[in-house]
Amino acid sequence: TVNELSTYIDGILINDSIKINQLNLNEDNNVTFKVESKENAKNKGGFNIFAKNFGDYNQDIEMSVKYEG
Repeated sequence: TVNELSTYIDGILINDSIKINQLNLNEDNNVTFKVESKENAKNKGGFNIFAKNFGDYNQDIEMSVKYEG
């Protein structure tokens, strides 16, 4: 969740310097997201991502965007 206060994942504060108004979103924007395992992560080692024509489920990755202005 990115709102007017901060950025959260599952309700946990992730970054208080990134706010919704900084993203300059409108209906013409593309939204890109990044998934990574940082080198200095406590439990580094990777993860599995499955998508259409790859993995156990023939479904693309879906991201839901809900904007409340």
